[in-house]
Amino acid sequence: MDNNYEELLKVLKNHSKRNSNFVTRLKQLKPHKSSWKLWQYIPLLGVSSKTEFKHLQIEASQSDATETELQNQEETVAEIIKDIKQKLQIVENETEEVVKMLFQYAGATLEREEVKPTIVQVYERDGNTADFVTSFKESLQNKFIPIIVQEVSEIDINKPILILCQRRSRLLPDVDYSREHFIDFDGVRVAIVVIHCKEEHSLPTTSSQLAVSGEEQYKNVWFIDVAFTKELKFYECKMNTEAVMKLENFLTSDSPV
Repeated sequence: MDNNYEELLKVLKNHSKRNSNFVTRLKQLKPHKSSWKLWQYIPLLGVSSKTEFKHLQIEASQSDATETELQNQEETVAEIIKDIKQKLQIVENETEEVVKMLFQYAGATLEREEVKPTIVQVYERDGNTADFVTSFKESLQNKFIPIIVQEVSEIDINKPILILCQRRSRLLPDVDYSREHFIDFDGVRVAIVVIHCKEEHSLPTTSSQLAVSGEEQYKNVWFIDVAFTKELKFYECKMNTEAVMKLENFLTSDSPV
């Protein structure tokens, strides 16, 4: 599309220059009280001296054109001008359409750039959640690009981090285990994804965020509850609907919980 843009710009610039030249030459032809004076035509006729111009005057005076022929010539010019106006209108309309298409293309390109999937680091201490990550990503329709991080030392603190935590027994011991190798979360955008491997009827009714609200070390950490089973994968339920919304908020927000 860049080539199309450059070509259109070039065409319009050249057309503008030619039109400007035509206007300048026509102004030199402007008749005075319906009397056309040949001396005004020198630039248009392409003569370079008064001597050449005198020859043109002689040729004009020797012309045997009749009044009828002159009238026909005037009508022919009028018809050509009418045709030019129609063609210019078509060109203007087509140019307007092309310009609109270029703006639409630019807008669509910008929109695609704005919704480019966010890169998010995914850490799981034991590395047993590959199926979950795959299912989770597919469910989010590639709204983010997960990068699996196996060691804390590999983590880039400038990118958001998801720490996966499998809920096996009590919440706090499980969370503490999942993030044990992290010294602290200062200056890091981190969310702990608590994975509940249960069907919907067995899911907890209290969110993990609320359950850890009194814990100082987790005051600025996002908690996202998700439901997942090997059979149902990341299945459709109220918890997972809220998980998607909360994850999107986490990835687009720079503020703590």
